[in-house]
Amino acid sequence: MTKVRRKVPKCAGIYRYHIDGITKYVGQSNNIRRRHSQHKYGKKNRVDKSFRKLKAWPKPDILEVIPKDRQKDYFNARERYFIKKHNTYFRGLNETPGGNIGMPNKPGQNQMSALAQNLNFYRKLKNLPMPGEYMTGAQKDFFKYIKSRKSLPKVFALTIDLSNTHAEEVYSPSRSHQICQREWDRYRYNFADERADGIELGSFVYRNRSML
Repeated sequence: MTKVRRKVPKCAGIYRYHIDGITKYVGQSNNIRRRHSQHKYGKKNRVDKSFRKLKAWPKPDILEVIPKDRQKDYFNARERYFIKKHNTYFRGLNETPGGNIGMPNKPGQNQMSALAQNLNFYRKLKNLPMPGEYMTGAQKDFFKYIKSRKSLPKVFALTIDLSNTHAEEVYSPSRSHQICQREWDRYRYNFADERADGIELGSFVYRNRSML
């Protein structure tokens, strides 16, 4: 039997790379076939380098088809939604929580300056270790900053008394770590969403500045 090769569609929308049952990366494009080709043959960014280690380059799954005439803000919002849904920012290969991070989020800020500042913030947030793990001096300063903005989840303040040998529930270090990791990701998304919302508002103001 002749094997039928599945072509990547040319549609616009949101796509993902799904490997070994796990979504590794979510992206957006107005031509997903062309974007796939750029990943495969274009510049070697983190996503592309990671996929080149595999035996075969994965094909993208289409998460949502979006008409090309929809506003760019809609593409950005849907990309953010799926990145958060599959947690590919903290547990995958997305460097940011999605959207147009290059737009100014401060009055008078140029686009290149905004892009550098936003990328720096998102990388620091993504790479910040969980409380209790080793942190560099810079990471400790950043951790102190976000803690001043929002209190840590209660799970990090719990003390478990294991002296009761008759306890019915057996303590599981791996499950405890999973719970803490899940709460840590949710906690950091507060700051990712806050920054992304500010960028979208800045983008709206910037595009409509002639009307203000």
